[in-house]
Amino acid sequence: MIKFKTESRLQFLTFDSIQLYINPGDYGLLETGNILHAIEGAFFYCGLATDGKLIVTENQIDKIFEVLNLVIYRISQNNISFKPTQN
Repeated sequence: MIKFKTESRLQFLTFDSIQLYINPGDYGLLETGNILHAIEGAFFYCGLATDGKLIVTENQIDKIFEVLNLVIYRISQNNISFKPTQN
């Protein structure tokens, strides 16, 4: 069985889209009072690459945008899609 580290750096392999203002209950999360968003893409964490969604707070998404240089491809309702990136 794989043992996960309690802390590891997260690396974005692809950053496909952001779903804004998600309902925490849809993802099995308790309401925290924070505004939550779901980032869809490919990530490298704890030595493993995976596709999926990463649930982040408003403050975390601001920090991610400070680091990544993203180009918006399309905006529809509460979903923002980005042009393919290579990191």
